[in-house]
Parts: sequence; structure tokens; C-alpha cells
Amino acid sequence: MLIKNHLLVAGIVCTSLSTSLFGLPTKADEQQQWYLTIGGGLAAIQNTDWNWSSYSGSFEHSSGFSGELGLGRDFGRTRLEMTYAKNTGDLDAISVDQAGTAVSVSGGVSQDGLFVTGLYELTEDEDSQFTPYIGAGIGLNWTKWDNITVAGTNIGDTWVRNFAGQLKIGTTIDMSQESDFYLEGVYALQGGYEEYENVGSMSIRTGLKFKF
Repeated sequence: MLIKNHLLVAGIVCTSLSTSLFGLPTKADEQQQWYLTIGGGLAAIQNTDWNWSSYSGSFEHSSGFSGELGLGRDFGRTRLEMTYAKNTGDLDAISVDQAGTAVSVSGGVSQDGLFVTGLYELTEDEDSQFTPYIGAGIGLNWTKWDNITVAGTNIGDTWVRNFAGQLKIGTTIDMSQESDFYLEGVYALQGGYEEYENVGSMSIRTGLKFKF
């Protein structure tokens, strides 16, 4: 029995040494690399300049909802995400430069975007509960002004779709082995097209990342 015990101990030691020497992963070293991300918050779609024929002006907006849903992969200090983002708000007024005034209107504004974003963690401290990060991404964004009503007359919808970029800064908060909480600020800029100039937006979101 004593010999068997010695053999068992020797086997465990040999296994541990081989794992250390040859870099074989142990259960403690395994990382959950894929995750789902879902979040929401506030969005402020910036005023958007327009130029129709000999007239010009801007659409003026009020703030609304911002949401994001996506899939990500963690590579250590870097992450890559593919996300669908939506911002909403209200159309408050349309200014006309030639008239020198803004006309009160009603209607809605929304943005739907698909982005691929790279993120980089700003700290290597694995014991810290907070991990700040920055990121940049590119994608396709669609901005739509719908149900526009001026002086009681509904003039319908208008929209612009183009490539867009976004910048992120935020922090994750470690909650468990399976999930993280995050808080981030986002600035996105969509290219203009024909009658419209660039469309910018700023968002603040909180959410969860579910690892698997």
C-alpha cells in the first residue's frame, strides 16, 4: 500500500511538472473567450445639416434611447465585437438658414447600425475589479426621420444610409466568472449623402456581458 501511495504521489508530481514545462492548460488557466453583450441607456443625436436646392438648414433633435446587442471574443487585453446598435429621439424643429428661424415640427428620428469594433484594456491588473478600456469601430448606419408633421401637415419620411465610425471609452466591472457589468460612452459619426451632412450621435450605455 505504501508503494502504491508513493507511485500515486509521483504520478501527480510528474503530471504537474509536465503541465508547467510544456504549457498545457489547466482548469484554472482556461478562459471564457466568447461572450454576448446587451446594454441600454441614453442617446443624443446631434443636429443634422441639410441642403435642398437653394435652401439649407438643420434638423434639431431631443435625446432618446440607446441600445446595443452583440457577440464578442476576448483575446486577453484586446476584444473584438460585432454589434447592432439603435438610437432614437424626437425631431423638435427644422431650421431654415434663408428664413433665419426654426420651425416647430413633430416626428421621430432613429438610427440603426451594424458595427465591428476593436477594444483595448488599459490595465493588466487581473486582481482589479474595474478594467477601463477604449475602442474604435466601423460599420454601416441608417438614420431615418419619420412621420414628420409641419403645421399639421404630414410630409412623410426621409432617410440617409452610409458608412459610419464609432469611438468607445468605458470600464467593465467583474461580477462573476460568467458575467461582467459595463459602463461606456460612445461617439458615432455617419457620413452624409447628397442633401445631408454627417450625422453624429453621443450615447451613454450600461449593460452586461455574458461569457460562454
